[in-house]
Amino acid sequence: MLTYAELVELERSLRGERVLSVYVDGSAPDPAAKHAWRRVLDDAVRGIGRGLAGAPHDEREAFRRAASLLEAELAATSGALGAPGWAAFITAEGVRTAGPLPTHIPSLVRWERGARVAPYVRALEQQRPVVVAVVDTREARLYRYREGALEALDTLRAHAAVGPFDHMGDVPREHFHTGTRGSTGTDAAERELRVGTERMLAELAGRLTVLGGDDAWIVLGGTPQAAKAALATLPGAAAARATVLPSLGVWASEAEIRRLAAEGATVLREAREGAMLADLLERKGARGNGAVGASAVLHALDAGAVQELLLSTQFLERHAADAELAVRAALGQRSSVEVAGGAAAERMDREADGIVARLRFVPPQLPAPPHRDVSATRA
Repeated sequence: MLTYAELVELERSLRGERVLSVYVDGSAPDPAAKHAWRRVLDDAVRGIGRGLAGAPHDEREAFRRAASLLEAELAATSGALGAPGWAAFITAEGVRTAGPLPTHIPSLVRWERGARVAPYVRALEQQRPVVVAVVDTREARLYRYREGALEALDTLRAHAAVGPFDHMGDVPREHFHTGTRGSTGTDAAERELRVGTERMLAELAGRLTVLGGDDAWIVLGGTPQAAKAALATLPGAAAARATVLPSLGVWASEAEIRRLAAEGATVLREAREGAMLADLLERKGARGNGAVGASAVLHALDAGAVQELLLSTQFLERHAADAELAVRAALGQRSSVEVAGGAAAERMDREADGIVARLRFVPPQLPAPPHRDVSATRA
């Protein structure tokens, strides 16, 4: 799938061109419905063709060529799509991109000027890697999860000497044993293990910081005490993107780690979105750097003032035209764009009409958001 930078370039390059934008929902809970996506797609393409009956010949011919290229792209797929989603952007001159998506996206087919990119933003977040550490007092197993795939990276070990301790480094005297009064062998072994564990956790913090870079989520599991200690050793920027999942046990299989990595990423993403929304609602208006509601956000985008754009799933689906305008403008100024889910999206729909933005600066005459009786809405 496309990266953020590639989506920015594709949107820019297709402005003004007629584009067949295709999104396919590949989910088929019922095995008998594994061909349903194809029927939905074929019906949508035929519907566009019928709608172009009165259009100029050149446009009808351009659509025909694009539809033929789409058909050729999917010719080898006879049954289930084989992925949660699929997307393509096609012009009369060729397929600009086509391929599976790691997330479900509602089926949509559009023939219009410019690529319909807003739905694609929902898939971009899946490219954000997740670094996983399964930790106990003796070792830490490291993994990277991205776009549904799990990769084993490394194993760090405490390297503690925990066997029987000799007396002062010499051969033990007759009748000497590790339980002699004073520093027992057990106490010494426990100290060695603690020192080894602390050394391993310090090394783990460094590895997680490097592997996590500036944006990866960090998910910790294993024994509860060791996982919490690992979180406590992370520097602030990395700790802000990290969480401990109690359900991620030390004996978790790779299949379980893959599932829980995705779950941890969702927990962290929704927490970040909730915090961002709360901050922007607090800062909205002329004296803050938050724009709330479609009118204020679109005004800020027109002024090139948006740093981060956040939309709810409901806004994306119910206000598709405004969502597309907002996303295209945000990509044009290389703003961060994200589609929120969960509790943050629900609150955004209630209190912010489904769209907010963090601003680089406050543009002149930023419109105030429409008055809403929030208490009545919540009731």
